[in-house]
Amino acid sequence: MSTPAQTTTTTTTTGTSQPTSDAEEDDAFTPTFYFYPWVGGVFSRGWAASKAKRLLETDDMLKLPLDETIGPTCADVIRLWEEEMERYTAELPTYKTPEEAAANEPALFKILMKANMKHMIIGALLRIVSDGCSIAAPFFLRYEITWLAQYVSASPKPPIRIGTVRFRLVRP
Repeated sequence: MSTPAQTTTTTTTTGTSQPTSDAEEDDAFTPTFYFYPWVGGVFSRGWAASKAKRLLETDDMLKLPLDETIGPTCADVIRLWEEEMERYTAELPTYKTPEEAAANEPALFKILMKANMKHMIIGALLRIVSDGCSIAAPFFLRYEITWLAQYVSASPKPPIRIGTVRFRLVRP
């Protein structure tokens, strides 16, 4: 199992200290993320592994940046679960029937929802915006093409002949 990259702290010119990592993926220049040359190390290790007739292992893969590891989320889930268990054990003697106790027992789904609610709301809002844009795009494109056709072409449109039926284009 892979271990997180070693971290060090550097002091900037403003006097603030920032954690840095010695992982190869952290050295990538931001615009190069769009062209993916930063994964060349994985490809070269994969090529070397295939020549050596071995499979890639977890240590061959790129490490996650320190701010994207599962640690903070896992800590939140564990903390919320322990709080829920404490609440349940404290309220357990007050329940009069087993059905009432079963109805109020801890729910892992609720805990996961609480721990990830911010990310889920942001994702849902971005998904709504994305879907709205994909629905509105054809209408906007039709409007642009209509505008372009009206203002670029000043001559009247000749009728379009399809078979023996004549159609005349009408501007909206």
